[in-house]
Amino acid sequence: MKYYTDDELIEMVENYGETSLDSNWLANRIRERFTQKDRTIAFQNNRIDTAAKYMGHNLISELMDEEY
Repeated sequence: MKYYTDDELIEMVENYGETSLDSNWLANRIRERFTQKDRTIAFQNNRIDTAAKYMGHNLISELMDEEY
């Protein structure tokens, strides 16, 4: 399975009328990209939550307030 970047998918949408792309194929590639991003976000959120539980939510909030 080829990995398509956001920019590649946007370019495909912009040039859709000028190419022979199938709309279902393009919609599925965009759907796959959204799914990839959702998984990445969920993974990062889990990592952040684990770190916050270990370090303490207050410490992280204080560091963010101090712009670290």
